[in-house]
Amino acid sequence: GMRAEVSNNQQIFNNLESELSKAKAVNERMIRSHSERDVDLDRYHESIQQLLEHWQGIQGQIDTRSRELDQLGRHLTYYRDAYDWLIQWIRETKERQEKIQAVPIRDSSSLKQQLQQEQVPATTVG
Repeated sequence: GMRAEVSNNQQIFNNLESELSKAKAVNERMIRSHSERDVDLDRYHESIQQLLEHWQGIQGQIDTRSRELDQLGRHLTYYRDAYDWLIQWIRETKERQEKIQAVPIRDSSSLKQQLQQEQVPATTVG
């Protein structure tokens, strides 16, 4: 996505650096042969350097954010898996509870047995 778009625009900056190098070479010849210096070229050079530094900063931020998104995606998958497991456990526990409670209590021993069965789902969570 965004990283590919940035990479596609990299050629523009490569061309800009190349043209700046050519202009600097011409300027150096002017200095040697005429003792003249192109003041505008110095300003352009400084502006281009700032632009290139800014561009590299953007690329670095995109890389950093991309890594952060990948990490968050892994965390989200972990939480989603844990959530799915918990929902399934709750569903199964509820079904067991309903089955246990559907059996009528006739005496104290069946009550004791039912209470023991109701404690089983709670101990399977750990």
